[in-house]
Amino acid sequence: RYGRTSLGHFAALLHAADQRILCAAPVLAIVLVLVVMVFYYTIRGGQCLNDHSHITLSSSDIICYVGRDKHENEYLIQYGWPGDIWFHVDGLSSAHVYFRLKNVDTVSSIPLDDLPPDSVYDMMQICKNNSIAGCKLASCKMVYTPHSNLKKTFDMESGAVTYHDTKRCRYQRCDKDRVRVRELEKTKSDDITIDYYQEMKDNERRIIERKKRTRKVQDGMYDPIRDDIDASRIRATRQGDGQSGLDGGLAALEGLSLAPASVDNKDSDAKESMELEPDEPQWAKEEKTRQGEPSEDVRFLRERGHSAPEATAAWDTTRSRIVALRKLYFEGDEVETPSAGVPDNVTEARREEKEVLVAIFGEDDAATFTDMENEDSLDLVLPVTAYEPPGRYEDPPPLLLE
Repeated sequence: RYGRTSLGHFAALLHAADQRILCAAPVLAIVLVLVVMVFYYTIRGGQCLNDHSHITLSSSDIICYVGRDKHENEYLIQYGWPGDIWFHVDGLSSAHVYFRLKNVDTVSSIPLDDLPPDSVYDMMQICKNNSIAGCKLASCKMVYTPHSNLKKTFDMESGAVTYHDTKRCRYQRCDKDRVRVRELEKTKSDDITIDYYQEMKDNERRIIERKKRTRKVQDGMYDPIRDDIDASRIRATRQGDGQSGLDGGLAALEGLSLAPASVDNKDSDAKESMELEPDEPQWAKEEKTRQGEPSEDVRFLRERGHSAPEATAAWDTTRSRIVALRKLYFEGDEVETPSAGVPDNVTEARREEKEVLVAIFGEDDAATFTDMENEDSLDLVLPVTAYEPPGRYEDPPPLLLE
């Protein structure tokens, strides 16, 4: 009689009644909380995706139910199952639409990304059609998330929820499909009164019984929770914890003698000494050979990648580092010494460049100026400060720009 009366009004009526009605108040209040009126729809199933592609759901395996109003949605939020998927129009008021698996004896839940596409499409069409503002739009944004991700606080209005973790939410665009909506509306049931508290308790009991059976019989039944536990155990054994096949094979090889064949002692000593030598980089070996060069100018040319005979011959014939480099670059072709007839504007520009470079690199030890005071001496060597040598080398030479 008081099924649609608010709790406050009902408490006031009980307060004005006699003692017998007050004694019956707890029983009546429980009936108000547990009985929920919902609508049911029949939606399409299909083959699941990704890791659950071996599962194909039919329409009879899926329960699609919708709360009658925002007050009924409160009870659906409170008494939902762990495997339920909640659908809603993002940013707009709409009905709370739930996706539930009926056959919990084989599988209790499907991940969001593995749901059949046709089922998700039908759920979004139902949700959009049951939104006052969303049904008028040509397209709107939908959100769906596991029921366990819904967060409800006391300061929220009836039917309002938020999320514990937004990363567990999925968003899609839903376009208006009048043909499919009419087909779904034909499958809509009348108001059905269900004791969802008792349904929730029965589901928990079935899950507990299924887990007990799974422990006894490991084959012939699929359990995603148990499957995840088994997969994590397999991954752990692959890391090498003494139980995997690789560990067993290594343990079997421990007793075998794997000594190398006998070889000549002299050869083995030579090979061992070669293996013990450090892997010295090529530039370090060349640097050692250049240290014995008496002429600093020839050493300068050898540091640029030329051999000792080539560097010596180029320096003896030119007596200029730059001209010698040009001669070596052109592979011994006759290169005339540039005449002094350089345009004044070029010479002035070079002088200005030298002044700027002296101001920047004048105190840098890696920089070299032929004659810093003589403005006509324009040969210089500058370090490339942005260059970082590989960390595997100890004290490598700097990268220089000549």
